[in-house]
Amino acid sequence: MVATIPQCDLGRRHTQGGDVNIMIVDDNSRMRAMVRALVEPLGARVHEFSDGDEAVKGYDELAPDWVLMDLAMQRMDGISATTRIRDRHPAARVLIVTEHADQGLQNAAARAGAVGYVLKENLFEILEHLSPAPPLR
Repeated sequence: MVATIPQCDLGRRHTQGGDVNIMIVDDNSRMRAMVRALVEPLGARVHEFSDGDEAVKGYDELAPDWVLMDLAMQRMDGISATTRIRDRHPAARVLIVTEHADQGLQNAAARAGAVGYVLKENLFEILEHLSPAPPLR
């Protein structure tokens, strides 16, 4: 059986007509490469970071349209990074991408301000979250 990829035109979502900016935050370089391979062909400009501390600083500089955030990382975990990003930038869209199917972590991610939670075994679900949507205000 061949998997079909949901249609998703990220370029249309960006109001300035340019590429959509996505930050991928994961301490595993192979996982970052897999997520990049998933979103880049859709017109995304991708920025990679390996921990939450870098992600907070990177968000301040890049103001991306989306952050795809792992939970378990060195220096600063994804929940803490999501909290800091959302405290500084309330309209930030952070999607948790993790291997942890734990209801407690899902609840913590929601409290931190994450807009969704995707298991790494279901990476194609990222595309459903990135579908064109009006910007948050």
